[in-house]
Amino acid sequence: MLVTQESKGGCIVTVFVCGKASDDSIRQVLPGALAAYGDVQYFNGEEWISLPWKKSFHRQFFVCEWESLPRYQGPAGLLLLKNSFCPGPKDRLSPGLLPVFESHNQKALAFLHREGASAITCGMSPRDTLSLASVDYHSATVSIQRCIPLLDGTVLEPGDIPVVLGKPYSPHQILAAVSVLLFCGVPSKEGYQF
Repeated sequence: MLVTQESKGGCIVTVFVCGKASDDSIRQVLPGALAAYGDVQYFNGEEWISLPWKKSFHRQFFVCEWESLPRYQGPAGLLLLKNSFCPGPKDRLSPGLLPVFESHNQKALAFLHREGASAITCGMSPRDTLSLASVDYHSATVSIQRCIPLLDGTVLEPGDIPVVLGKPYSPHQILAAVSVLLFCGVPSKEGYQF
């Protein structure tokens, strides 16, 4: 289970995004998707993107994008592995980070198997934890295919999450954004919009 740091007026959620810097597919969707639900501080390896949210009680998302795995010692967080993620032989998974990756990413799968780590898979297979049931220009439906623990310790039952899209995104981008929102505890009952 993930936990967050409490701050005055909300909670701080740490998310690491790992993969090649040239792979900006997650960066194209994630800051904007998170900004609809809290303050975002997004470091892409070269510059900070700061997107404030104007409500009194909210989440603060701290997102760092790296090519290699972080050596992290802090509160539990989320580790989003891009399809371009390529671990080195000496890379190790920091305790407290929950990995999320697309199930066809064989390098991530081999690394997590080597580490003996539990992970959340996204993709188009019935074996994936999150799958895309439908997608068109303005909307998508993401299916939760098994019970999953959320940040606050509650368990989310299988079901569908409607997503309203402000512009077209790839299935990879939609699943990445929804997985971060879900596991960071953003309520999904009304669906998401980004």
